[in-house]
Amino acid sequence: MMNFIKGLSIGFILGILLAPDSGAATRRKLTRIGTDIRDDVEDTYTDISNSVADKVSQIKDEANELMHTGQQGYSSFASSQGRL
Repeated sequence: MMNFIKGLSIGFILGILLAPDSGAATRRKLTRIGTDIRDDVEDTYTDISNSVADKVSQIKDEANELMHTGQQGYSSFASSQGRL
């Protein structure tokens, strides 16, 4: 996905640089393109960051549940053996 965005951006920039516009118009276009690319990168970073945070939270919850289940199992076993 990122390679596609990079390729698209490079192609677009080259197209603008080779287009017959004045220097000021080309600079405005490049500034707008740079801003769009920056926004896309920020959005992608935010999406990935949120995805990772959600997955870490899910793994923590599952680990806590497994730990709780294990503790209950040990307590039941120890009680049946008269150790508690």
